[in-house]
Order: sequence, then structure tokens, then C-alpha cells
Amino acid sequence: MLSIYASAVFAGYACGPLLAGLGSAGGFVLFVIASMMVSFALVPVTLTRASAPVVGEPLRSERLPLRRLFAETPFGIVGVLLVGAVGGAFIGLGPVFADQMTLEPGWVSAFMTTAMLSGLCLQYPLGWLSDRFDRRVVIAVVAVLGGIGCGLFAATMPERPSPGFVLVGAVLAGASTFPLYAILLAYINDWLPESSLVPAAAALILVYSIGSMVGSPVASMMMGWLGPGGLYAFLAAVMAVLGGYAVHRVSRRPAPVPQEDAQFAVTVAYPGTVPLDASQPEVQHDIGIAQPEAPLADLPPRS
Repeated sequence: MLSIYASAVFAGYACGPLLAGLGSAGGFVLFVIASMMVSFALVPVTLTRASAPVVGEPLRSERLPLRRLFAETPFGIVGVLLVGAVGGAFIGLGPVFADQMTLEPGWVSAFMTTAMLSGLCLQYPLGWLSDRFDRRVVIAVVAVLGGIGCGLFAATMPERPSPGFVLVGAVLAGASTFPLYAILLAYINDWLPESSLVPAAAALILVYSIGSMVGSPVASMMMGWLGPGGLYAFLAAVMAVLGGYAVHRVSRRPAPVPQEDAQFAVTVAYPGTVPLDASQPEVQHDIGIAQPEAPLADLPPRS
């Protein structure tokens, strides 16, 4: 479910950069187009014939400070922080990197679109694997392979690379960083009780934002020291840390048993945040999730 939702978000982000060629950033045309698209996006919602979901008795949400959330799932918090660092750095500095590669404006848009499409293509397959194997193992494999790929890309980058070479870098960055956020959210939901899902979603937004806030200036400094390839050196270093920590946590704690009928209150979007509440029976029916035989509150607590 998270993979399908994240794929739809990635599709929008992939199409967005292609609109940059319709006008100049110094004028108002691009801003008018963006405003029109946001307005058009509301039309299907206002015209839908589907009835509003029936909201039952609200659950009493528990307070979930970051310290307690870290105690419940340390890998989830560290993983979201690191993914926020690489995601924020690439989203913010990817166009700068492509521009410093002396690419034409159209190729800069193609660079960002290629990265987003790479994340979209791997989102569902990796989500499918994470439902059948330890999610941390899936994250570790993707992070280690992505870190190696980004490191080799930075080390072999010529002074004046061809557009094709730069697009290979977009594939490496997008495929190894963007799909991990949704998998981390699924892993965190595996460990938390139902009453903690909503406050956990708010805490994860904060953690991701902190990672993005820290990662972008650090990557910028590395680009100043190492040149444009510093961005990929930063991605390689952070992905190596993420992969190593995932392997460490696998050796310290057994994987939780995912609840196929679990309820989610999460935000899955990259790099923005769009809420998704699939806890209602109508939504679960539409996406094919079986209804639970007993409330999650009645299930035995996880160790």
C-alpha cells in the first residue's frame, strides 16, 4: 500500500521538472502554471461520488517524544534521519550539480526526472521484498549497493562528462535513496501500537526535516571542497553509514512480524509531506486489505 502511494507521489515529482522549460523563473508564468495545477487537483475530490468514511470512536493517542520513539525503534529513527539527509541534499543540490556539469537547461530537468523515475520503478518491487524478508536487510542491501555506486560515480567522474554519464548518476542516486523512506515507515509501523501511530507520524516528519536541514549544507560544503562530485561522495558516505547500521541492528534485534491488517497513520511523500490515513474500513476495502478479526488494542503487546 505504501509503495503504491509513494509511486504516485514520485510520478508527480518526476513530471514537475519537465515543466521548467515552459517559462522563465524570473517571470510569473511558471508560478501561474503551478497554481493552476494545484487548483485542478482539487476537482476530482470535489466531484467524487464516494461517501465520506464513517469515523468511529477516536482512539486516544499517546504522547510519543523522540526519546521514547528512539527506544522503540532506534533503526527507524536513525534511518529516517539519514534518508532525510540524502534526500534533502539531492533534491536541493541535484539541479546545481547538473548545472555545474555544463548541461543545457533541458538536460537539468531530465536529470531530476530520471532520478525520480528511478525511485518510482524500484518502489513497488522493494516494498514487495520488504513484506517478505526482514525490511532492514532490504534497506541494507539497497544502501550498500547505492553507496558503492555513488562512490564509484564520484571517483570516475570526468571533467566534462557526457549527458549520458550524468543520467547514470541520476539513476544511481534516485534508485538507492528515494524508495527507502516508505520501507522505513512500514518498519516503524511494525513495532508501534495503534495508539502511537499518529504522534509517530508527526515525530517522523520532524526527524526527516532535521536530516534534510543538516544534510544539504554538509553536501554543499563537500561540493565546495571536492567539486560537483562532492554531492555523490556525500551520498555514498551517508548510504554506507545507513547500510552498516542496518546490518548492526539485524544482529541485535529480531525482525517484527508484520501485521497484514495493521492500520497506518503515516506521511509518505518525497520531498514534501502528504498525509495518508488508511485506517478507515472503506479505504482498506478499496485497496484490498482484509479487515482484522480483532482490534489491534486486543492483540498481545510486542516484545
